[in-house]
Order: sequence, then structure tokens, then C-alpha cells
Amino acid sequence: MTSNHGLIFGHLEASIPRLVREAHDVICRFDTVLITTLDSCWDLADSRVSSLILRKIPGSGVLGSGVVVPGWGLLVLVEDLRLFAGFDEVWCFNEPPLVPKPSDVSIVPPAAPELLNAELLRSWFEEARCVLGLGDGAGLNYVTLDVELAGVLDRAAGKDGSVPRHRTESSS
Repeated sequence: MTSNHGLIFGHLEASIPRLVREAHDVICRFDTVLITTLDSCWDLADSRVSSLILRKIPGSGVLGSGVVVPGWGLLVLVEDLRLFAGFDEVWCFNEPPLVPKPSDVSIVPPAAPELLNAELLRSWFEEARCVLGLGDGAGLNYVTLDVELAGVLDRAAGKDGSVPRHRTESSS
């Protein structure tokens, strides 16, 4: 785990489908998810897959070149549509984003966090109120401002290979 401009970056030997299946209470708990890349396709808004998502997931829509879905919709996209095959990027929010992700920022591996424009990404994170970004390629990159969430994700690469559950309550 590293930090740059207050953003916490990490890399896991995992994938978006694995996190969704094994820790859906961590990933699918978010109100809204912005999908900005699927299988290396960066312009999803006018794609066939976008039309499929919009038909299959009630409450979904388009923002910039990405597709916005309710957090619970990730499980449908993974299990029913099997859309996340690698080289995918998703951004998680506690409320629907109003600002598209900057097109010149990507966290899909092999992108390295130290090569990102962290100042631009931090500015967008704050403006859009983004909580978590996941980039799935050669492993899984993540970025967040939430230290606790970063710790939960880092433990996902533990010795037993399990993905832990994330507790949002402050009590034990």
C-alpha cells in the first residue's frame, strides 16, 4: 500500500469478479458504481454492452463515457452477464456521481500508481465523492481515501486467499 496526494493505492492478486463473489458485502454495499472500462473498452456509453446493462439493471444510466449501475447490480453483471473478464475499471460511490471520471486517468494494471496524475485523481475523487476505484488487469489495483477500506482490501491477499468481510459499524 502506498499513498500519494492523500490517496491510498494498493495492488492485490485478485479480480473484480472474485471480490464481488467472495466479499459482496464489501463491494456491493456501495449505492452506485461507475463502470469506465470493460475488457479494455474505454467508451462504454454508446456500446452494445451499455445497452445490455441499461436493459438488465434497473436504475442504471450513462455518465460521460461510462455506465452507472446500483451497487447491487455488480453481482448481476458478474454472475448473470459475466462481463468482467479482465482489463476492467469500476468506481464506487455512496451516492450517485455527477462528474465523469477524467479520461486521462486509469488504474487498470499494468498502470502503476506512481505514474498517475494523483493530483487530478484526488480532485476528481473529492468532487465526485468517490470512495473506491478498482482496476482489474494483471492483478487488481485499487485506490481510496479510506484507510480502513484499504486495510480490508489488503487483507484480501492474505495467506489463505480469502477475501475478508468489511465491517462498517464502529462497534465490535
